[in-house]
Amino acid sequence: MNQWDMMIDGTTFGLIAGYLRHPRTRINYLIHVKDRAMLAAVASQIELDCQTGRAAGERLSPGMQALVRDGSIKVSARYAVDNLDRSALVDADRVRRSAYCQVIYLPPFYLVHTPGLFEGEVMSNRPPVRAEAQEPVAQSPAPAVQRHNVRGHGHSY
Repeated sequence: MNQWDMMIDGTTFGLIAGYLRHPRTRINYLIHVKDRAMLAAVASQIELDCQTGRAAGERLSPGMQALVRDGSIKVSARYAVDNLDRSALVDADRVRRSAYCQVIYLPPFYLVHTPGLFEGEVMSNRPPVRAEAQEPVAQSPAPAVQRHNVRGHGHSY
């Protein structure tokens, strides 16, 4: 068993998408995996990329590019990624907020498996969420933590 297998949590996609939109989070990328069994392996790949200095920035690492090419992952990003094919880009605002997903928190990434995402079954036709339409930032940290915890690990923004 990979150490990352123990870090998988279940939540709703809307919570994870909120991390990507919120300006004060450490999350810049949602890495969508096609198969839940890939979550830990992709986390290991990202960990290796970080150790070798190929962590995320404006370009995907060669290991992540290979996963995009073979259709294993897609990406939602806060910022543009130079070497990401548009077909591998997921608009997080178009994914149904109530969709169940399993995640690994690995800043600046959230690795996400949302059943039906790759098949288009959880996509919504609603307009994208705009920054001014989001809920206001809480004045004290306690209410924000209560509203935005990922069950089990307490990551908040």
